[in-house]
Amino acid sequence: MDSIPCRVNQFYERYPYPSLAHFRGRYDPARHSDRILAHLGLTARDFGPGQRILDIGCGTGEISCSLAFHGAQVTALDLCRASLQRARETAERHGIQSISFVRADLHCLPLSTSFDHVFSLGVLHHCPDSGQAFSHVARRVRPGGLLTLGLYSVFGKLVDRLQRQLFFCLGGRDQENRIEAAARFLQGIPPSDLERTYLADKHVHPHETYVSAQTVLGWFKAADIEFVGASSSLNPAQPLLSELTWLGKRKAFYLVSGRKRETQSF
Repeated sequence: MDSIPCRVNQFYERYPYPSLAHFRGRYDPARHSDRILAHLGLTARDFGPGQRILDIGCGTGEISCSLAFHGAQVTALDLCRASLQRARETAERHGIQSISFVRADLHCLPLSTSFDHVFSLGVLHHCPDSGQAFSHVARRVRPGGLLTLGLYSVFGKLVDRLQRQLFFCLGGRDQENRIEAAARFLQGIPPSDLERTYLADKHVHPHETYVSAQTVLGWFKAADIEFVGASSSLNPAQPLLSELTWLGKRKAFYLVSGRKRETQSF
């Protein structure tokens, strides 16, 4: 395995993310995915029997389980064993049966079918080559199907990037020391287990990149995917200006969706 995927996987084996259902009692699978679907005018209830959903990089499975709660057939894929174990526990705890968990690398997906809606949230920016990773994800969307990505913004993530460097200076190379430094700086108190997981993912991750909205729209065009919406105000005609506004609002993470055209353009 390439050194970057190996380091990323080892990181999540130590800090399975986001682990909301594991550490909190307020997780509601019936509605948990509503927030990532709002920019499409959808809710979890719109994902019912007969729909085939793929979640690439499902982590601890909170969103995957929510998408499956109302009957959609969900395939949830991740490379991290610890994350998948927590995802399975969440599905069992809530009696969710229309979901299958697969341990695999997105660069060599063990799948031969395409899906009605493919999600890959917070994954591509942790890959060695985000554009290459996107091409593997996009292939799994059926013609007419939807693709939803979640990515770190070049501009909206700027403050977090500066803090990341600060915590490296304060804590050195040891991840636990940097997490403690982040907790002292941001909270002033020792972190809970859930906060430790959050701080690790946000400030101590071994590899992260930042993908502009303009780059994503270029990926969409090359894959014959038409832009249909984003979680932050995004004008596809002026993506750079749109993303610059995210700096002041600290929109570090954004969702963007597209629909694969029914007939390929030539």
